[in-house]
Amino acid sequence: MDLVLIGAGALAVFVLFVFGFSLAGNRKGDQEAPPADGRPLFPVASAEEQLAAIRPGGTIDFGFERATVTGTLHMYVADRHWVQHALYTPEGHRWLSVEGGATGQTRTVLWSPAPSIDLSTGDAIPAHDPETEAMDAYGGRYERAGRGGFSYESTGDTGLPANGVMDYADFRSAEGGLLSFERFDGGPWRARVGYPVPVGAIAVARAGAEGG
Repeated sequence: MDLVLIGAGALAVFVLFVFGFSLAGNRKGDQEAPPADGRPLFPVASAEEQLAAIRPGGTIDFGFERATVTGTLHMYVADRHWVQHALYTPEGHRWLSVEGGATGQTRTVLWSPAPSIDLSTGDAIPAHDPETEAMDAYGGRYERAGRGGFSYESTGDTGLPANGVMDYADFRSAEGGLLSFERFDGGPWRARVGYPVPVGAIAVARAGAEGG
C-alpha cells in the first residue's frame, strides 16, 4: 500500500512539473522575439542606458506619440558626455536630450522648434536675443540658466557634419519652462522649447541598427 501511495505521489509531482514547464514555455513564446540578426532588443539593462544607447532606426514610445530616431549627437565638454537624439514624429522633427545629472539622476527633455521666437537679424536687436540675461516669451519671464559651448559628434541623419562645435544659451521660467538657443559651427541661432519627460514615461520599443 505504501509503495502505491509513493508511486502515485511521484506521478503527481511529475505531472505538475511537466504542466509548469509547458506554461513557462508558452509564456516565453508570447514575448517579443529578438531580432533575426541575433542583436539583443535592449543592449543595456537600465532605462537610462537604453535611452542613451538607442541607435538610428530605433523607436521611442512616449505614450502620447511614437518617434523614430534618425540620428544622434554625442556632446562633450570637460569630463561630461551626453546625447541628443534627432526624432521624427507625426508632429514633425524633435530632439530628445538624455543627460546624467550631478545627483546621478538622468534628465530627459523633449525639445520642439519654437517658431514664435523672433531671431531676426539686421540693424535691430532681435526681440529674443540669446545674449541677453532675461526675456519675455510664451506669456512668461525667462531668466538665463546657462551659457557655453561644447564639441559634438554626429551619427545617422542629424542634418549636421560628422563633428563640430555648438554654442548654447539656456533660459528657464519661474514655472519651470525651458527655452534653449543653439548655434552649430558658427551658424545662425535656433530656438527650441523644452518639456521635461520622466524616464519612466519613455519606452524604447526598438533599439535600432548597429553602427547606424
